[in-house]
Amino acid sequence: TSVREHLKTSLNRIAASVAQLHNARITVDFQQGTPAVINTPAAAIVARQAACVAVGERNVMPLQFTNMGAEDFGYYLQHVPGCYVRFGAQIEGKEGFPAHSSKFDFDEQALLVGAAYYHQVALAAAQALRDG
Repeated sequence: TSVREHLKTSLNRIAASVAQLHNARITVDFQQGTPAVINTPAAAIVARQAACVAVGERNVMPLQFTNMGAEDFGYYLQHVPGCYVRFGAQIEGKEGFPAHSSKFDFDEQALLVGAAYYHQVALAAAQALRDG
């Protein structure tokens, strides 16, 4: 993405400046990692509509902050339009832990929410395809 390229350019410029200042040589090697997850606007509209039907508009919330974690869903989005969606599944009154933590647990009622959402997203996507 343009942000990633801008950051690479900036880091190379800083490294070159530090190298020149100290009469040294600096080599910067970037590990590309997974691609950014950038939702397709049309898919995000379908996803939001489906979520509003499944759980009610007051229960559909945008992420409170940008997540810089790696997510391989970005590979899918390089080939097909889509939208990454998260379901709130923290057990009320319990501390939340990251998904890959050995302490991770979730409210199994979220599975019902997920099933209702995917049912609605299939209907909404089919309608969006019919409408063009």
